[in-house]
Amino acid sequence: LGVSEAEAQEQIQPTFAAATAEPEVTLWPAALCERLASDAAGLRWVALVAESSTQSAMSSNSSSGRSGPPQSGCPTTDPRACQLDERHACVSPRTTPANYFHVLRRQTHRDFRKPLIVMSPKNLLRHRQCISAMEDMKPGTRFLRMIGDSGDNLAPKESVRKLIFCSGKVYFDILAERAKRAEEGGAPTDVAIARIEQISPFPFDKVRAEAAKYPNAQIVWCQEEPKNKGAWAYVEPRIETSLREDRGVRAKYAGRAQMAAVSTGYKDVHDREQAKLVADALA
Repeated sequence: LGVSEAEAQEQIQPTFAAATAEPEVTLWPAALCERLASDAAGLRWVALVAESSTQSAMSSNSSSGRSGPPQSGCPTTDPRACQLDERHACVSPRTTPANYFHVLRRQTHRDFRKPLIVMSPKNLLRHRQCISAMEDMKPGTRFLRMIGDSGDNLAPKESVRKLIFCSGKVYFDILAERAKRAEEGGAPTDVAIARIEQISPFPFDKVRAEAAKYPNAQIVWCQEEPKNKGAWAYVEPRIETSLREDRGVRAKYAGRAQMAAVSTGYKDVHDREQAKLVADALA
């Protein structure tokens, strides 16, 4: 090409720095905030509009007749989606309407172009716990690459024995089972749950900071996809890298075993597998 390797690196570096930097997000217009805040259905409207933009690319168990984890148009069950170079694409399995709103806005307001892959099953549209407050979408808010444990009914951080990292819908299954066990036991739970809302580029700093809150906790990655079809192969070495300096530990896997198919095809078997992987994560 007529340039030396050193000159090529010098030209590429500014582009790489811009692509990997976390951009400042333009604030949402105050007039629109006030309009939505005055409308009781404003939050629902935002969630539905955001979801409708990708519904055509999604498929679900109810439409396909399969028994297995709900599938989006580009699920983490395809490992190729998680093996993309982190400089070339952003992969976000978001779990809140606010984060969906912010990731779409961030994509629009960035001063560079990078493909955005949003993975989410349609049943989160109807999930009672998949909600956001209007305050999460007002000026001054932004996309959260990771959402840590809220701390509700959680034991002191030094007493937390397990920190579960997960992504997507399985978070709500783990959360429900944890709440059920805490209610039956009548004591605060000693298991913390953190949601990684951006798989790629991986949030090394957020994972490290979250793990530092619980110095005695075992680190677990939980997914509902089979081991060879989910994000595990991608996140496992990155979690290890995040914790290398502080903890020097590796994450434990909790999920389905390796499978040739995406799902079992039998609802009863699927339900048993789902209950087992949640129990393994909380054990």
